[in-house]
Amino acid sequence: MRNLAEEDSLVDQSVGTIDLDRNEARRKKEERARLFNIRSIPLLRALGFSFVAMFIALHNTFVLGEFALRSFVLMTAIFAIYVIGSWLTLHFFYAKVKRIDLGVLFLTVDIVLWTVGIYFSGGPRSLLLFFLVIRAADQANTSFRRVLFYTHFSVACYLTMLLYVQFVDHGSFSWAAEGTKFIILYGSYIYGAFTAKEAEHLRTRTTAAIHLARKSILQLREQSQQLAEAKLKAEDASHAKSEFLANMSHEIRTPMNAVIGMTGLLLDTHLNSEQRECAETVRSSGEALLTIINDILDFSKIEAGKLELETIEFNLRQTLEETVELLAESAHNKGLEITYVIDENIPVFVSGDPGRLRQVLTNLIGNAIKFTVKGEIVVRAALENQFTTEYWDAEMTFSLTPERSTKLAAAPPPNGIEICFSVTDTGIGIAPEMRTRLFQSFTQADGSTTRKYGGTGLGLTISKQLAELMGGRIGIESEEGVGSTFWFTVSLVPGQQSVEKNRRFTVGNNLRALIVDDNETSCEALQLYLRNFGLVGIQLTSPAQARRVIADMKEQGQTIHLMLVDLTLPELDGISFIESLKSDPFFASTRFLLLSPLGNRTVLESATKAGIDLCLNKPVRQSQLYNGLKSVIRTEERSEPKLLTHTGRFAPMVPLKLPDAAPEVHPRRILVAEDNIVNQKVTVRILEKKGFRVDVVANGLEAVKAVASIPYDLVLMDCQMPEMDGFEATLTIRKNQDQRPKVPIVALTANATQDDQERCFAVGMDDYLSKPVTPEKLSSVLERWLSQKV
Repeated sequence: MRNLAEEDSLVDQSVGTIDLDRNEARRKKEERARLFNIRSIPLLRALGFSFVAMFIALHNTFVLGEFALRSFVLMTAIFAIYVIGSWLTLHFFYAKVKRIDLGVLFLTVDIVLWTVGIYFSGGPRSLLLFFLVIRAADQANTSFRRVLFYTHFSVACYLTMLLYVQFVDHGSFSWAAEGTKFIILYGSYIYGAFTAKEAEHLRTRTTAAIHLARKSILQLREQSQQLAEAKLKAEDASHAKSEFLANMSHEIRTPMNAVIGMTGLLLDTHLNSEQRECAETVRSSGEALLTIINDILDFSKIEAGKLELETIEFNLRQTLEETVELLAESAHNKGLEITYVIDENIPVFVSGDPGRLRQVLTNLIGNAIKFTVKGEIVVRAALENQFTTEYWDAEMTFSLTPERSTKLAAAPPPNGIEICFSVTDTGIGIAPEMRTRLFQSFTQADGSTTRKYGGTGLGLTISKQLAELMGGRIGIESEEGVGSTFWFTVSLVPGQQSVEKNRRFTVGNNLRALIVDDNETSCEALQLYLRNFGLVGIQLTSPAQARRVIADMKEQGQTIHLMLVDLTLPELDGISFIESLKSDPFFASTRFLLLSPLGNRTVLESATKAGIDLCLNKPVRQSQLYNGLKSVIRTEERSEPKLLTHTGRFAPMVPLKLPDAAPEVHPRRILVAEDNIVNQKVTVRILEKKGFRVDVVANGLEAVKAVASIPYDLVLMDCQMPEMDGFEATLTIRKNQDQRPKVPIVALTANATQDDQERCFAVGMDDYLSKPVTPEKLSSVLERWLSQKV
């Protein structure tokens, strides 16, 4: 029985030059046509018109006996310009022009030039009428219709020439003689056309035979490979998936370990407010990214229905604010306004899964930023329903709007609440026929969108599944060219912490504030915050409107205590507007707050020179606005200095961390086997701060030698290292220990799957520590294996 390779060899020999791949065959055919039209045809055209010119010269000299040099030169110039121009056009534009076949176009124009040649060789007296037969003859191998086209076009060109001779040149000729020529010419064409028709039938049968042969060969090859491929797929599918997830986990977690570890060490040092803010932002961003990475790696668990949600109590407002703030800089970099509004009736603390909630929000906001070129993005959180055990029916349907009517995937918890989060953008919008496909795996709005904006199309699928796991649903409302609103709901339980549900943080009573911002949603959020603080906020959309209101308040003797001014306003910027107001004694007691996009470091110096009291980054957190107002408004209750960072963002006072006491030197020695230099530094710094003696090696061979020569109390062993990996090194160490005490070996790895943990334990490792390594996780491992509080 022949093997698969022999079968393929026989098939290839039998196929010859037939391409089994239709697309490849089509591509090669198009390439041959292109080369034929831009190389072969121009050369033949140049040669052909050279012969035409020579024939005309001989004809006029020996047949007509009236060779006119001037006319001959003119005709030759026309031919030369046409030949060169047609070649240049085909060379540069043949592949670019799609609506017209330039090759066919110039084949048709050739007939016109040949008719011009007949005209220069005597017109009706010319014996070179056979020129017009050439085009129909050389198309006999194409199609019947094409030959008929050139037949009638050639006749039309010759008739046009005769009319030109009679009515423009006022020449005379015999129409009877010319009619005879027409009959001869047309008869020759019809004969060629029927010849072409037979050739076309033959080509059709040949093409059908090739297609049948291709299909039969492909079926034969498919049948011969089917059994082998099925076997290989069955053996490799599980292994490939596990290996891919492990490699992805390792490659991503290794640098994330450095980011989170180093920022954690940095936060333990003495930092000023700006440095601490930057470090905390990096750390929170890294942790959020790590959460997303973990969720993506868990996609297979979601599909298998094995993903479990955690239930912890968390600050819902803080989670939403941090998520928006994390993505605000990328929005501002595109010139987009991003704001959020949280229903004041939503409890501050709720019980649920903040990580999964953050993931869905991050995905929807990130998509809104990606698909929006100009305008704004608005994130809202609203209380939709409150459930009780008595009235809950798992089969009931809640209808928020006609578009949102759908059954909840899971029953909400007793005495729970349903919160609807929505992300509205002014982006490209989505066509109605594409909306039903959005939540399918690896799907985006359309192919062109995928090419332009990128992305795997997996995020919305994960978001849908997570929303349903959290007892909610997800949907979209969109209009092409206007924007989209993605919304989802989750079922949560109000928290048990002793925090007032709708706590009011009073700044002052009856203080009046003007909000000058052309973004309505931003003003809506600021007015809500000010109302909670006991202030009265007046929304104004432009400096001109603000000046009119200020003039009316002057006449009425009203005082303006605060002005919150956006940096980017119509007519002029916020700093210039504030400077124009501060010169007026009416604003002597007014406190000015500038609202600046996140990450804009250039405005602080200008704001300071303008005498602005405080700069806040947008989107403004309620807590930051409260602390900022308390810092600039002098009250009897509290008087705090304002604090401006170089980013222009108000940072709450953070107690300066006192120097750590000298760490206790533990009589313990630890070996770190890690090939990544940055990860070496992170782990060593954490251990040294705890007072341990630490040695570092870069591969498994060095780890084996070190353990053999020095009695270590613990080994932190990376699993993937050059020369010898951690698994082999552990096996070697265990084999060479003999009667000596067994040294605890802890896997220090970026792989995070259950299979990886089992493999670590199988080779003799005692514990498992996944990256990124934090001081808390490392301390827990050290306490467990060194039996000492560290």
